Amino acid sequence: MVLVGMGGAGKSTLARAVAGDPRIEQRFRDGVLWFSAGDRSADACRTALSTAMGSPTAGTDSEAGIAAIRGRLRSLNGLVVVDNVTASAQVRAMDVFGPACAMLITTRDLQVVAHGQVPIRVDPLDSRAAREVLGSYARVPPGELSPEAGEVAEHCGGLPLALAICGALAGEGYGWDRLLRARARPRPAALVKQLPDYEHPSVPAAIAASTGALTEATRACYEDLAVFADRGPVPVEVAELMWRHRGLGDVDTATTVELLARRCLLTFRAETETFVLHDLLQDYTRDRVRGRRPALHERLATAFLDRWGGLDAGLPGLVAVAGLDRRDRYGVTHVAGHGDRLRAYARAAGRAGRRPMPRGRGRVPRRRW
Repeated sequence: MVLVGMGGAGKSTLARAVAGDPRIEQRFRDGVLWFSAGDRSADACRTALSTAMGSPTAGTDSEAGIAAIRGRLRSLNGLVVVDNVTASAQVRAMDVFGPACAMLITTRDLQVVAHGQVPIRVDPLDSRAAREVLGSYARVPPGELSPEAGEVAEHCGGLPLALAICGALAGEGYGWDRLLRARARPRPAALVKQLPDYEHPSVPAAIAASTGALTEATRACYEDLAVFADRGPVPVEVAELMWRHRGLGDVDTATTVELLARRCLLTFRAETETFVLHDLLQDYTRDRVRGRRPALHERLATAFLDRWGGLDAGLPGLVAVAGLDRRDRYGVTHVAGHGDRLRAYARAAGRAGRRPMPRGRGRVPRRRW
């Protein structure tokens, strides 16, 4: 089954609602597997899948990897959610499950999935539903929304993401008139580049207004989250590790995540103390950091390696794997991927005939990831 619609229409939200339905737990004894495809290659998707199944090397060779994964998943009875699919190769890479599994895909482009999948179009909300969503995030009953709020709802084009961001901003004291003025400004060039398929400028305008209302320090922390694009749920403790260079400790990190969640700039899951960014918000953060992305991947990978005692010492902190906390489990799963991104940037820079990164802080390190 495929949920298809423009970005911000609520596809991932619907998929999460399906995954959390008690009937899914009753139907699938092995539960739900959730993968974020994004801009990952087919090999990266396979590697993520094999890592989740306990065989982190199974996806290194295409044919052998597929055979190994299929062997492990033949008897699995679960729902597999592949979120934000952007290429047909990603779907083929994940199509390794047995007949007892079901797959739910979300995508902006129906052409990337194979014929035979059941498409469900996720369209923008009608005006009544849009006002309800806007009011719920602004903490105002729909019937009590001001005329200016009604204009904001109309300008959001029925897209839940834009409605949520605008409503949350209004709920924090940002006036409806200010939102209307922000909406009237020209679309930021970076967001025009990242979101070219939007008929309405609602989501770009909402993102620009909300991030513009952050302090400079908090906005810098938010942009750092580009390093987690397409990595799935991120433990708050990992964000603390990432933000230490900005002087944030555990309390400041928790406060910052809570603020960003209230502004609907990320989704915080209290039951697991993890957060995720909508794919459009990932697009925003990635474009904002642009040339700094290699340095971000280096900083996070190095922070984990140093936390584990360093490569030269053999990573003694990973000896007792069973005793790792959530932060370290995330690192074990993803640190190689952050190193892969760093090497890919270096290769791209080499093909372009320039130094991978400037000398000094942020350079590509002489170590194996």
